[in-house]
Amino acid sequence: MVCVVAFRVRQQVPTVAFGLVWFLIVLAPSSSVVTLAEGMAEHRVYLASAGIFIAVAGLVTRVIKAPRRGTAAVPAKYMAAAAAVITLLCALTVMRNRAWGNPILLWGEAALHADGMWEPHYALADSLRESGDCSAAVPEYRRVVKLSPSHRDAYVNLGICLAQTGQLDEAERAFRRALEIDPRFARGYTNLGALALVEGDPERARDFYREAIAQDSRNVLARMQLASLYEHTFHDYHGAARMCGEARLIAPSTPGVVECVERNQQLAAAKDQAR
Repeated sequence: MVCVVAFRVRQQVPTVAFGLVWFLIVLAPSSSVVTLAEGMAEHRVYLASAGIFIAVAGLVTRVIKAPRRGTAAVPAKYMAAAAAVITLLCALTVMRNRAWGNPILLWGEAALHADGMWEPHYALADSLRESGDCSAAVPEYRRVVKLSPSHRDAYVNLGICLAQTGQLDEAERAFRRALEIDPRFARGYTNLGALALVEGDPERARDFYREAIAQDSRNVLARMQLASLYEHTFHDYHGAARMCGEARLIAPSTPGVVECVERNQQLAAAKDQAR
């Protein structure tokens, strides 16, 4: 339809024809030729939309320059129509900026219009979780794992929100499901360790953190959690100093890692002297 209009007006209003062709050519690669991995690609319309503005400008110019009887001034009805259009566009711009400034609004809209795609639901769930609203995030994560059953990260994040809302048994099932999908997924073990701590089982937590390190030799989080367990629960200050020392070698800027090493070395020396 757009091509037909551009062809018919190419001689009378070439600017309009050019603008319409611009829109189609610029948009075509990302809409019809190249398969996109993005769940949302609104930004790809921006450059193409320049063609629409060129076409509108050409049409408005033709209306203004059209021969009229009497005064050469632009009729008031055209001015009123232009003002109404500009006001509407300004209002729409404000609304769109408001959506883009709030990830929950943005991804909520995307999920509404693309309900069958897991990507916007996952982004919405993460935005809700990061804002502290895990209760609202849980159904979105469930939607993700329904649409993408092998999404290990979605299962882990679902487990985190289930744990934060007090559903500990379901949280553990979600973490274990992530590990069924990827047995080497260290984040699954660290979250099971955190869950074991919540349930008051430090020995089990220790085993999970050790397994996380076994799967990811550079896992700083698991080392810091183990150091805390060794220091405060098992009073193994040598082990705590070792874990913090390894974490410092991997990530020297980790908050509190230097103090952890020094403190536990001192505690270990004092404990050895007391024997």
